[in-house]
Amino acid sequence: MKIRVNQLVDSTAYCSTHFGDICVKWIGDDPELGETYDAEVEISDVLVWGKNVMPSNCDKCTITYSNSQVSICGLLESIDNDGYSILRMGEHIIPFVVDDNTLETGKMIKINAKSVSVYPVYY
Repeated sequence: MKIRVNQLVDSTAYCSTHFGDICVKWIGDDPELGETYDAEVEISDVLVWGKNVMPSNCDKCTITYSNSQVSICGLLESIDNDGYSILRMGEHIIPFVVDDNTLETGKMIKINAKSVSVYPVYY
């Protein structure tokens, strides 16, 4: 995912993406402010269906940040027996693990997480 770094405070990065603004923990060398990076998004929270992962009526993929929480809306593309799941946001994916593996793929969901990290990738 393309992420533009607007502000960095210690390892907390305030960033813009095509899907919205986000506040995350930056992993790796300090980024240059104002630069755009290809980055992977990682959700470290324990995700529980019905608590911080839920069905969504959103009609497009979004990322928002409010009250120390990141909300991500996207398409549930896949889920394995162990709960390892893929959230699709356009051409990008975000892997995560959820406690329930009976979710229906192909539906829009919303994830609310407090611990979200990004790290730059160099292709």
